[in-house]
Amino acid sequence: MTVAAGIGVSSEMQAEELSDVANQLRTMRQLMARLTALNVDPTEYACLKAIVLFKPGNYTSISLLMPWAYGT
Repeated sequence: MTVAAGIGVSSEMQAEELSDVANQLRTMRQLMARLTALNVDPTEYACLKAIVLFKPGNYTSISLLMPWAYGT
């Protein structure tokens, strides 16, 4: 058991958190690869960003946006 900031944290918990971070990074890379493949210009990017930022809803995960972003 390691101690981080005075709180006991098991190595299993650390491994699970690292796995979650790795999965989120993988998802972001996939999204960025798809946007890059679309050759989105700065104006289109700004519009997409505005749609995502101002779309009503309670998104707790980027995976909820993926079907919308992919057009499926």
